[in-house]
Amino acid sequence: MIEKPFNQQKQIDSLYNAYSQNKYKLTVSEREQIGFRLAKKLNLKHINCVDEFYGMKHDSLVSVTAKEKNQLYILNELSTTANNFMREIDSVTKRNSITEILKYINRKELLQKNLSLYLKYYAKIGAGENYIGAESVSDWYLRNLAIYSNVITQIDANDKYVILIFGQGHIPILKHLLQNNDDFEVVEVNSILK
Repeated sequence: MIEKPFNQQKQIDSLYNAYSQNKYKLTVSEREQIGFRLAKKLNLKHINCVDEFYGMKHDSLVSVTAKEKNQLYILNELSTTANNFMREIDSVTKRNSITEILKYINRKELLQKNLSLYLKYYAKIGAGENYIGAESVSDWYLRNLAIYSNVITQIDANDKYVILIFGQGHIPILKHLLQNNDDFEVVEVNSILK
């Protein structure tokens, strides 16, 4: 299952089919470089698209509210923290193999650091009055809940495992949702990477 919109399933089916027949050159994306290659190696006939993009409709109001409520310092702190976080990941990316990068970005501390960007900063904007920051965070959670819904409704009773390939920011929420559904046993990617 990959981070591609649910409504693009036919397009992905076509591309994966072509790739399986050595008639398609993979683009630079984890969906294809990891997802397509792994699916072909496992002889899978199909890759599920499970993403659902909800526009972050409250994001545009966050900066307006922050300015209005003298909370721009929160967005500045968020920006500094996020930029430092990205520099840290970029540094690791430049020096390591794909396997080492995947192990690094899936460490518990890094997953928490990513989720903290939303919970520590965004949720404060407008609190006590219009809660626009909390509503923005809820947009992110809603998107992940929709992805989770697509995941659990596309699983066949005969499936022994599901491999979910998503960007690092989604993982803490998706992991939480799946861990709290007793139909699943979540296996940490770092426990299987060699």
